[in-house]
Amino acid sequence: ATVADAVALGDPQPDRDRVLRALATAAADDIDPDASLDARGQGLSGGQVQRVAIARALYRAERIDAALVLL
Repeated sequence: ATVADAVALGDPQPDRDRVLRALATAAADDIDPDASLDARGQGLSGGQVQRVAIARALYRAERIDAALVLL
């Protein structure tokens, strides 16, 4: 899997632009969305893994047009 796959997890038709926006909003735009990851997120630092998780929440929120995201 890739970082982009991790951000769009569960989306049957991932949107690349939405992935990039979510990464940028989560201050993770320095992470290559095409970087390979294993099941435990190996290949990223602990902080990067956390920012990818935040990007995933933001991606889902935008996908369903949520007005609020609680973290």
